[in-house]
Amino acid sequence: LDFTKSYLNLPTVFFGRPAVNRIESPEDLIGYKVGVISEWGLLNEFNREYPGLELVLIDSEQEALLALSSNTIDIFVGSLAVMNYSMSNSLISGFEVIGFVEETSSVSGNDIHLAARNDLPMLSGILQKGMDQVSQEEFAALTRKWQTSVTSMNNTAFTEEELEWLENNKLIKVAVDPTAIPWETVDEDGNIDGIAGEYLARFEQLLDVEFEWVGNNNFDSGLSEVISGNAMMLSSIIQTPERMEDFLFSSSYLTISNVIYARTNAESRATLETLADKTVVLPREFAIVEFLRQDYPDINIALADSSEEALLMLSEGGADAYIGSIASGSRIIAENRIQNVEITGDTPYKFGIAMGIRNDLPVLESIIRKALASVDESERLLITQKWLSLRTNTPPDYTVIWQIAVALILMLTVVFIWALSLRREVRRRKLVELNLVQMRRDAEAARLEAELANNAKSNFLANMSHEIRTPLNAIIGFSEIISSEIFGKVKNSKYKQYIDDIKISGEHLAAVINDILDLSKIESGKWDLDEQVASIDAVVSDAIKMVENLAKDKAISIHINSPDNYDKLKVRGDTNCLKRVLINLLSNAIKFTNKKGSVTCEVFSAANGDLKIAIEDNGIGIAADRLDHVLNPFEQANENTHVNEMGTGLGLSIVKELVDLHGGEFTLESKLNVGTRAIFSIPSARVIV
Repeated sequence: LDFTKSYLNLPTVFFGRPAVNRIESPEDLIGYKVGVISEWGLLNEFNREYPGLELVLIDSEQEALLALSSNTIDIFVGSLAVMNYSMSNSLISGFEVIGFVEETSSVSGNDIHLAARNDLPMLSGILQKGMDQVSQEEFAALTRKWQTSVTSMNNTAFTEEELEWLENNKLIKVAVDPTAIPWETVDEDGNIDGIAGEYLARFEQLLDVEFEWVGNNNFDSGLSEVISGNAMMLSSIIQTPERMEDFLFSSSYLTISNVIYARTNAESRATLETLADKTVVLPREFAIVEFLRQDYPDINIALADSSEEALLMLSEGGADAYIGSIASGSRIIAENRIQNVEITGDTPYKFGIAMGIRNDLPVLESIIRKALASVDESERLLITQKWLSLRTNTPPDYTVIWQIAVALILMLTVVFIWALSLRREVRRRKLVELNLVQMRRDAEAARLEAELANNAKSNFLANMSHEIRTPLNAIIGFSEIISSEIFGKVKNSKYKQYIDDIKISGEHLAAVINDILDLSKIESGKWDLDEQVASIDAVVSDAIKMVENLAKDKAISIHINSPDNYDKLKVRGDTNCLKRVLINLLSNAIKFTNKKGSVTCEVFSAANGDLKIAIEDNGIGIAADRLDHVLNPFEQANENTHVNEMGTGLGLSIVKELVDLHGGEFTLESKLNVGTRAIFSIPSARVIV
């Protein structure tokens, strides 16, 4: 090969945990497991200069990070630039450079060239001339994009115009959002802090200027300060088409991903598509507002003054979801002790954070670009690690998946034992009630005993719900994050399958717990109806929407039979309870109907003025001797194991109790292998025509 001149030099270093001793000589590596890339071009030279080591061959830098995380290796030998790039992209931290290969060594660095076949001498000359035509600014842009060290060109070579501007502007006023930790903030003395503050502090030394906070309260007021001329720049901003009218933008110094936050126990794991017709709260001047309105016009957007106000609004029920970064959202949730909000899904929005300069100051924009280019990738990584809240001293390894699985199995066992004990308690109480008829003289004692048992059950449920739901929420949330591969690919497909199984089992366990708690609350008389007037058409339509995907999976058609005045019928009651009754009955009908079957929802008026709703299917049906049993807690329509549907045996019990609370009646009609018809009524006093 014929080579051009080198355009990069990538030094070779030793990476490890801070606890590992510094590597000053080959002898310092003895006793450690040292990882190297199997296809590394300098592997033979390394073996010669560092003989007798326990080497572990690895396929890539990403796998090296995982090997360090799981203690498969103690030290990794590789390129400083490539390893820093891998750590930055995966957000895995906790490792640092613990030594440099000596400059005199044949493996101390990799000079990077372009090369042409040696039978094409003119081509190598053409390549060199082409490289000579790349300007310093263009080369700096390339290195900024790929986060490599710039060693052969000087990015901070300022023009005469730029130096004169710096001499005449020693104080640069900056708008900063004090609430946007960790991206930017202001300390108690008014100094700019956060990731942006770290960069500006380095710029002050390089440029011999001072960056001063203009005193704005939030991002919205910061925009106004720059546009009005009171400030020269914003320290953190995301570039959008609308903002390009007022601002010039530096290169990006950080990339953030946005996830969906919702209240705990939301109906399903969220995507942007499932948020259609729902309310998402966002800080009013955040860039994602503009993109969301353009890409998802069906989402209703509510505006808040800050991320903190938005998350508190979500927690209090003023919105259905919030979209933001993991780092800032987690910090706000922790600081405000918000216990009912969690990450429920991912979004495709990943934004680069840059510095925004007033559009009448192109010289300052050029200066900031060059200053950013002077910060090499190792400094950038240190800044990011210092401020990002999602950092660990011991990076995660895949053993956590097994720990989650074991914990989930233990909790499922506890719930199973718990359910059996409750079932025995129900039977015992029935026996006590029969004895009351036969032994009236013991009536008072039996009543007191039943009350004590009920109180014990309520206390038991309250304690167990707290003890189980807290770790369960963490299991579901972390499983979702790992499954979504937010922090890196899960390369082993078996691990991906296990994570999906853990998430599904966790969500099923959460549903079981919620059903048991709801039934207990109803039976104890502590369930209060949220009375309101609603169209029966809307109630039925919303319920059907919730089960449409379940029906599509089995190619089951859903039909509605309704009277002529259907769209005018309204009822007074708890809308959420009525929807839950319909969702339970519809999902049961779909579960126990074979593929390509049908389910019918019939709405009709009875002779006494009651409104009746019947859910009928052509499924497997219920045996005559099981009809009375299925309305009891923990009883199911079919006890044979060949019916492959998960269930708790609580659905119809909750349906009956919710209908009773409205003063209605619930009945079941069914024939084995023919189908089932479930009918509930809403009293005429609650019907509005």
